[in-house]
Amino acid sequence: MANPETVHDDEDLETPNNKALHYVGIAFVSILLAVLILKSISMLGGKSNKATAKAPEVPAEVLCHPQFTTTDGDFTTGSAFAVKVLTTERRVLLTPLHLFGPVGKMPTTTSAADLPQYVQSANLQSPFAEGTSLGTAEGALFLPAAAPHPEMAPAGDIAAFWVAPSATIKPLQMSYGTLTKGNAVWVMGAVLEGAPADRLLHLAYVDAVDKNFLDYTFANSKLKLKEPSGLPVVNSSGELVGMHLGESREGGELTGFANPVGRFRSHLELAATPLRKAPPKTDPNAKPPVRLPPPPPPG
Repeated sequence: MANPETVHDDEDLETPNNKALHYVGIAFVSILLAVLILKSISMLGGKSNKATAKAPEVPAEVLCHPQFTTTDGDFTTGSAFAVKVLTTERRVLLTPLHLFGPVGKMPTTTSAADLPQYVQSANLQSPFAEGTSLGTAEGALFLPAAAPHPEMAPAGDIAAFWVAPSATIKPLQMSYGTLTKGNAVWVMGAVLEGAPADRLLHLAYVDAVDKNFLDYTFANSKLKLKEPSGLPVVNSSGELVGMHLGESREGGELTGFANPVGRFRSHLELAATPLRKAPPKTDPNAKPPVRLPPPPPPG
């Protein structure tokens, strides 16, 4: 007697083709789920990083509004801040070179080579405490590789001065690290509008950085800063990564750009080296010195 045969419905039959389609479907769904999970993690991670970016501790006495005494008179313009320089124990005051011209309400544009003869001193006023002096600065460092923006020069748009030993302004440490797109940075400055008056540091995110410029977008698009030219830009460790030169509003965003510290740091270190001085300014109309004949030999 023959064994009874088991009868299967058509839906239960598993042919090789059905099995292949089954596994392809499982693989497709798995890949789709993995992509969605990774995308969600990425989005949450980005939001978390921006939400939790913690501002460094930077003392208010780092920043000042300088009043420069020049051969054309006194001018209060822009912002400035102090830094430590590897080759000297003295503090150095930094500000943009482009302020020494019509932008800074000065009658003529002064080149980097002529700055040591043009600027005699600077009175450093706190932007956060009206009427509070942070001391003075004196002679300019010789930075022939600097030029005012938008001119291109190896050291970029920068001017530097010696801080007087008695001054109370505090210096920043210059960064020797690198930045990449998306890194958090903070621009230090006094507020005109768009943020609490007592806020010193203003969050931004790096858009691009190269040897010539550091570009970033502010987290607060409504921010308006007082005397923005010359504000320091710091990283999460409170180290200087650039000097703010300007900003613009476009598409509802506030973007800024800076002279990156890697562009001018080595030039500062060279200029601050002991005995590094500007050559004396010569008068093109001056007569050459009279050379006397040598005395006759004795006897």
